[in-house]
Amino acid sequence: RQMPDIPLRYIHFDVSSEESYSLDSVGKHGFAMEIGPQPHGVVRSNIYTAMKVGVQHVLDWVRFFNSGTIFEGGFVDVFTMIKHIDYPRDRETRNITAAIHPQLQ
Repeated sequence: RQMPDIPLRYIHFDVSSEESYSLDSVGKHGFAMEIGPQPHGVVRSNIYTAMKVGVQHVLDWVRFFNSGTIFEGGFVDVFTMIKHIDYPRDRETRNITAAIHPQLQ
């Protein structure tokens, strides 16, 4: 609600500790925020600033929750990762050889 004009997604990672590979999976329930689109290897200042504001809102919410604040009910869309589908790759070079079908994106 604090950032209604920003394309912000919440992603739930249900990954075992043996499979975890990043900071978003160190808690009881893995969690990540995604703001974008942003190409890989590029830092866009508007996306960076939006993420910084979004993280601050999450930290404020945690602080309020831990202090006993009661929140108004509501709904949040949360995306859960079901499986990872990699791009088709050449067996020898590992170069990407095709695109993911639009129905799988």
